[in-house]
Amino acid sequence: QTRHLGQTVELSNFKGGLGYDYSVDLNMESSEAHEWLSRAKARLELFDFVISLETIDQSYMKQLGSHAPHSNSRSEHHINPKPLNDSFRTRVLELNQVDSELYAFGRDIEKKLNARGHLA
Repeated sequence: QTRHLGQTVELSNFKGGLGYDYSVDLNMESSEAHEWLSRAKARLELFDFVISLETIDQSYMKQLGSHAPHSNSRSEHHINPKPLNDSFRTRVLELNQVDSELYAFGRDIEKKLNARGHLA
């Protein structure tokens, strides 16, 4: 998430929540969002491997040279989605703009790392 990869944490002000500021709305109009997104992208580029859930099996094999570990437990919890009202849906989309951009960036890095091959 952009908030976790892009923010700097002042440990002297640590008050829980892992020290991250959750009071800032990260939307594309926010100056903090652009700063944090830029920092998050730079940090993500330093990762040795980047794997998304959608391609976990293929990417795990390509980048790490082994099969992805899987849990044998199955959730019996079934979600019965209810339609979101328009104002709530709009707010969620607004708040996820920055994370969506970081996710797309991460998927691009994942493709490059898949092409690189597994770590030695």
